[in-house]
Amino acid sequence: MTGVQTCALPISDDTIRAFGLGAEVVHNEPWLVIPLRDIHKRVVNLRFRSVPPAKKTFRVCMGRELPLYGTDTLSGEKHDTIVLVEGELDVVAMYQYGFTTNVVSTTAGAGCFKDEWYDALEPYQSFVLAYDDDKAGKEGAAALDRKSTRLNSSHLGISYAVFCLKK
Repeated sequence: MTGVQTCALPISDDTIRAFGLGAEVVHNEPWLVIPLRDIHKRVVNLRFRSVPPAKKTFRVCMGRELPLYGTDTLSGEKHDTIVLVEGELDVVAMYQYGFTTNVVSTTAGAGCFKDEWYDALEPYQSFVLAYDDDKAGKEGAAALDRKSTRLNSSHLGISYAVFCLKK
């Protein structure tokens, strides 16, 4: 698979392998296939993303688990900082910028953070919210920041990682 762009940076072959990314053509339209893994590295669902220039669209396998994306890369070290980004391709972009562990994202959009996702994050003590610098990202990060009292954290507050996540 080649030609996929994120942050104006092509996704490298190493990154494609690390995340198990794939491609699918449906009705002559290409889709990026993103395996969604649980904390035990098992693929529990697939997320399909349309490829530009098509309008941004997402699909998943209905009736299957939607895990917090990237939990399979959590270090388990409670003193490590966890970076929460807005989407799966933001996790991929951060990986390419050298953040290969402890970066997670929702699989349900910027405005949704499921209660069960807190379980994977509760052991950690600090977090950076690095959502996109747009209306949905700012609102999603602010909502998560308000809800983050459930986390046992010395929360670092909202920090927008627009250096590589800006569209």
